[in-house]
Amino acid sequence: MNVYDQAHALARSLRQHPDVVAMRLARQKVNADPQAKSMLDNFLEKSMQLQLQELGGNPPSEEEKEQLAKLSEIVFLHSDIRNLQELSMRVERLLQDIYGIIARAVQTEEE
Repeated sequence: MNVYDQAHALARSLRQHPDVVAMRLARQKVNADPQAKSMLDNFLEKSMQLQLQELGGNPPSEEEKEQLAKLSEIVFLHSDIRNLQELSMRVERLLQDIYGIIARAVQTEEE
């Protein structure tokens, strides 16, 4: 089996992984709730704005950071959003682990 076939097999396995399936269902649940979707979208937009601001060489003020932290606390009080976030973090860890395995396979012995 060539490496591309193996990558496609890995993708199929990931699609069926319990955490990925649960994350997809959690995302659907949040998207089906207009209030939850709006809250999450607003939080993600504000978070992205501050990240872009920082990348542009203009670090956010302490007040902006505090506002985002407060918004985060409010948004993640919503049980469906919190569940989606927890599942997303688990899937991210899974993908990082897989990437680490792949990265080690291409490292030279001196590394």
